[in-house]
Amino acid sequence: MRKAVTKVVFIVWLWVVGYGLEVDKKELADNARRVDFVNYTGPYTRPQGMDDLRVIGETLALLRQTNRQIFYPDMKYSILRAVDERQTNGFDADIVEIHTNARIFHVRYIQALLSFYLAKTFAYDKAENDTIAWFIVYYNAVHRGDWTFFQSRYKSVVMGFLSRQKVGLARRYTDWPGKTQIVIPLSQNPLNQSLRLDTLALGDEKTIENLRKQPGKGVEERRELVEIQKEQVKEEEKIIQEAKKEVSEEKKEIAKQKEEITKKEAEIQHEEKEVTQKKQEAATLPPGPEKEKAKEEAAKKEEEVKQQKQQVEQQKQEVAKKEAAVAEQEKKIAQAEQKVEQAKQQIATEEKKIAQDEKKETTTSTPQELQKKEQELAQKETNLIKQEQTLREGLPPDIKGGKLYYLKINGYYTDGHYSNEMLIIDPVNRKVLQKSPYTSIGGHKFDFSPEGIVVIGFEPLPGTGTRATRSDNREVLVGYEGPRPENYVLVMLNETNLGVRYKGTDTIFWRSFVEVRGESIYVLIPEKDKYYLARFDLLFKKQSQSKEPVDPNTFISFFGDELFVNSPTQEILVLDQKTLEVKERIKP
Repeated sequence: MRKAVTKVVFIVWLWVVGYGLEVDKKELADNARRVDFVNYTGPYTRPQGMDDLRVIGETLALLRQTNRQIFYPDMKYSILRAVDERQTNGFDADIVEIHTNARIFHVRYIQALLSFYLAKTFAYDKAENDTIAWFIVYYNAVHRGDWTFFQSRYKSVVMGFLSRQKVGLARRYTDWPGKTQIVIPLSQNPLNQSLRLDTLALGDEKTIENLRKQPGKGVEERRELVEIQKEQVKEEEKIIQEAKKEVSEEKKEIAKQKEEITKKEAEIQHEEKEVTQKKQEAATLPPGPEKEKAKEEAAKKEEEVKQQKQQVEQQKQEVAKKEAAVAEQEKKIAQAEQKVEQAKQQIATEEKKIAQDEKKETTTSTPQELQKKEQELAQKETNLIKQEQTLREGLPPDIKGGKLYYLKINGYYTDGHYSNEMLIIDPVNRKVLQKSPYTSIGGHKFDFSPEGIVVIGFEPLPGTGTRATRSDNREVLVGYEGPRPENYVLVMLNETNLGVRYKGTDTIFWRSFVEVRGESIYVLIPEKDKYYLARFDLLFKKQSQSKEPVDPNTFISFFGDELFVNSPTQEILVLDQKTLEVKERIKP
């Protein structure tokens, strides 16, 4: 078995989204150092391409987004968000775990998986996602197994999910499956509680100096980081201006309220004089009904004035609270402005260093050395292209890991109703290795997904069963309740023992194809004697449905971001793959 050593420098820390959280990139930057990875470079039994990694990363984002903290025995990767808003000291975290049966042998694939996760979770552009993903990789590699380090920086809720044996990322690929917890530190933006990536912390002095020791002085990576930092400064300046505007408006409102309070106090003073005058007038009246009436009116007026004074006092307290909040916000704004100025100085200093290093590299290199570097870069690019081509090559769609996944038909009834079972077969030695314990597979199509094998199953319904005619014309009761059109659902089987991982709830057409593309599952669903194309995510949540019916016997073909199906009138409908909206009709 061959080995390859990837030498890189860890730079910085990342900030993440969720509950007003950010990945703390300063935490990454302050703890960066050189890392050497040992990757597998031998032949792949089952190559894992970028599309596979994209689906894994985006599925993790979907699981975290839906707060599904459910872990299955055959799960290859999992995600968990650990947050405690009550504890103010320390980081919260997203924790990505690589499980025992994961097939990931190169650090580039871990970086790609994390990049796809970031893209789905935080909506950064590709360059930022890739850069931050590398930071996470090296941060976890540097602090692999350093329990004291994580304990001193993370909240107790995070530590409750971490393992001393798994925390961080090992340097060798053989130590990744079942032994890895990648920690992504999270923190909040103090100014407006919005989520952002703190790229300004990525280029700390320690990280940059480490990079400058590498061949080429890391000029390209540092330049990319500076551009990200400039965008971060622009975003923060925009936030500051918006905060200043809000403070200005709030001050105007406070001034207006103060003016109203002053006016009201003057009115109260006038009314207090009236009360005093009424009391005096009542005192001069002779005993009798008129005197009592005057006293009552004076007392009533006095009570009204008292209530008005209480209301004014309450308004004063509310204004005082607003003034305190404004003062606190102005303090935060001043701190934010100071950080922005420091960031601008940091960026300017780094740009000067990059220019100096770039000049030194050019002047100290001979033409022969420059030509050699160009050839090395060209060869590197060629190797990457070949590697990507290898990743795209795969075995037949029903072969995985040298095993044949076979849907055995046990019985066929009328109108496309089947009774099937899933098998795993050793195609070389002609042996059945595994039978699925799930015996309610009704559909005759299946497909693989990153979560497992997608089949169409039927669920029992109250009743005595459904009568059906087999292919040999024998009348039978199908199952306990039988496959019935209204109780077919999507079922996810795991690839190891073919057991059920989870089931859907939407009714699926029992003769439907099952097509998995990325994180989308395409099937037909019945509604009022018509059939529609539907797209589900990997957790069987319906994402979209065609507005126009389709032929129940249609084929489905994919091209670019479109797909092609038949309409009931035998037209060919061109649909958008995501929305399933009709983009065009083709009349043969």
